[in-house]
Parts: sequence; structure tokens; C-alpha cells
Amino acid sequence: MAEFSRRAVLKGVGHAAAFGSLAAALPLSCIAQETEESAILLSLVYPNAPRAKFDVKRYRETHIPMLRSVYGDSVERVEARVPRKLPATEGGRRGSNVPQAAPQVAMPISAVLASTSVWIRDARAFAEKSTAAQQPLADDLQKLTDIVPAMQYDRVVTLLGESRSAIEVGGQVFSTYFPTQQGTTFDARYFGEKVIPLIVKLYGSRAIRRIDCTLGQAQGGAEPALRAALHVYIRDRAVWDAASTQAFAALQAETPNYTTVAPLIADTEVVAIA
Repeated sequence: MAEFSRRAVLKGVGHAAAFGSLAAALPLSCIAQETEESAILLSLVYPNAPRAKFDVKRYRETHIPMLRSVYGDSVERVEARVPRKLPATEGGRRGSNVPQAAPQVAMPISAVLASTSVWIRDARAFAEKSTAAQQPLADDLQKLTDIVPAMQYDRVVTLLGESRSAIEVGGQVFSTYFPTQQGTTFDARYFGEKVIPLIVKLYGSRAIRRIDCTLGQAQGGAEPALRAALHVYIRDRAVWDAASTQAFAALQAETPNYTTVAPLIADTEVVAIA
């Protein structure tokens, strides 16, 4: 399984300076963004690691509300996700992304321990508030985890399905991340024009509620840690699982047509919205 490059995660951004440094790197093209659903977001992705400390309770009850308090109306929405708890099945085995009639296999440990999406409504105000609250945010982040998150600005390039506001706590999200790795390629146009429609065709509207596809933006002249990400919000888990075996094979066959990146997979649920 591919892993986050620690070097990429730390490019110009550390715990103490994270929010202030990133505010200075906010793409100027964001300033004039005026859409009903924000097209620019700050993404924080916490890579999984052995013995990693991450306080999910504080994340949900303290940190996410703190982000909303700091940013106020400058953001449209703050959404937090953690790995989905797999329900126990008959015989004590855990659920997985295969039809019930097929042999069950254990899901791999998630490459992502948690992720936060902060959709930006007013980029200029967001940058100002980030700088002003830099130290309190960094201090609370250190109480929450010892993991240095990949923090970057992303641009939403594909929106399909229900509105963002329709997604509630408890909603399930299947995410695929494409790390920036030297010597690899990623054809965003092919992914958007061919792969995403194929996903919709293979799974259908009964399984999929919403799709967001994002592309990482330059961070103060440096490449983002994640080149792209796809977030599929699941409407009906049983329908999704039933379609997964056939869909996986078809999607795997498409991979060489658009990328040489080994993607990271995270099967998550929304645990907080602010």
C-alpha cells in the first residue's frame, strides 16, 4: 500500500506554523470565488501510523467546533471523517466491501486516520482569521494528535448528486487519494471525463449520493502532498457492497489509462459537521 511521504507532508508546514503558513499560500484565484457551493477548500488528512495518537472524541466535540468558531461565516462548512466501524456479521466476522454471498475478506487498515474538509466561502477573510488564530489552533491540534497532517488547498473540479448540506453526521464516504510522488503521472482530464462517469455507471444512484473530486493546488510554489482526491458519499451501503466486486475489476483496468500513482483508500464516516 502506498504511504504519505513525510517529506511531502512537511513541505513548508509544521504543527506550530501550519495554519498561518498555509494562509499565506492561499491561491489568489480563490479570492473571487462566488458559487453556491464553495469550490476551494482546506484539506487536512491525518495519515495512519503505528502507535499514532488521535483523540477522536476531542476531534469531534472540541476541535471541529473550534474551527467553526474561528472562521465563522468565512467558511461554508467544516466536515470531519474517521474510518468507518465495520458492523459484526453472523459468525462474528467483520463486514467488507463484497456481496454477502461471496467469501468475506478483512478490509486493510485504513491509510488515513482522519480527515477534515473546510470549504471556504470568503478566502480573504479566511486567510486573515487563519493568521490571527494560528497559535490557538496549533495548540489544540497538538492536544488532539501527534500526527502531522497533510494540509493543503484543493479545488473542487467535479460535483455530482445531492447538495453538500444534505450530508449528515453518520454518512459514509469512500475516499481515494492520489499522493504526489516523483516520477508518477496523473491525467486529471481523463479521470474526470472517463473514470468518474464509469463509477456512476457501475454503482448507480441507488448506491451513490454525492461525488466530490478535488485537485491539489500549489502551496506557496510547492507541490501539494496530494495530487487529487475522490470522495464518494454512499446512499445505500448494501447496494454499494453488492456492486463492488464487479466495479473494482473494471476500475482497476482503467487505472493505467490515467495514472501511475498507487492510490490510498479510506472507507470512512462523517463524525462531525460545523
